[in-house]
Amino acid sequence: MSDKLTTKTKNAKLTNGKSTQEPNSLAARALETQKTSEAARKRARLAKAKYKQARKAFKQAKRAAKQARKEAKLVAKALEAQVKSARKKSSARSVSRKRVQSTRETAPTSQPRILVKKPAVQSSLPQSDTPPVSDIVPTRNVAG
Repeated sequence: MSDKLTTKTKNAKLTNGKSTQEPNSLAARALETQKTSEAARKRARLAKAKYKQARKAFKQAKRAAKQARKEAKLVAKALEAQVKSARKKSSARSVSRKRVQSTRETAPTSQPRILVKKPAVQSSLPQSDTPPVSDIVPTRNVAG
């Protein structure tokens, strides 16, 4: 049982300060470390390339969005100008229509003038100085 229970100091004493690893295992470990470092470098290069590609795509999208905003702004201005011109035309039409309607509305409300020409036939009766019948004051009927 004493073989199983060894302490750190006892192990160190057994080796007398010499390394316990063999030279072949050191070379194998160095080769393994070299492979892992190469794989890490490869992963880093891939990550860097991926990041570069992502930045490029982001910049491209940013430029496209900026261009789209610019075009949308121009389209909005053009549309607004069209709306203004249409509004102007419609308001001019409505004013002219209102004027026409207002004259039509005022014409029937005012009393129309009726000019009647009497026939130019001369009557056979002689003209007298007496006033016409309508100007005579009617007499009151006293009976009652």
